[in-house]
Amino acid sequence: MSHEDIATQFRALLERYVAAFIAGDMDSVKALWDPDATDRTYIGAEVERPIFGAPDLDAYYDELATLFVVTKGRVGDVVVRKVGGLAYVVTSIDWAFTMGTQEFTTRIRASILSRKRDGEWRFLHAHESIQWKLAS
Repeated sequence: MSHEDIATQFRALLERYVAAFIAGDMDSVKALWDPDATDRTYIGAEVERPIFGAPDLDAYYDELATLFVVTKGRVGDVVVRKVGGLAYVVTSIDWAFTMGTQEFTTRIRASILSRKRDGEWRFLHAHESIQWKLAS
């Protein structure tokens, strides 16, 4: 399978990720992670420290759903490199969300390490950062 074919699969996966956030369906977000990876890790742009382990990551998603409402999401380019049974994915996602009465938009860059489980790619590790530009 080519990198382009895997990138197409990941685009579909990331579109499901965005749709689940917009729907406020954290169970569907959590289901995108490898269920066998109890040592999964997440480094979010909005968190001070990495989140280690399935229980802490599940609790993070449950709390996140109470803090803000995602109104829009758009997946940018998806680049994939498969190494053995793992796939390294790099993408950006444009998000729009509300917190209380305030609306925000941001672009995050994400690096995701995944492996296939039951015929589908699943997240093992994700690292997000806010994309910003220096003034010229």
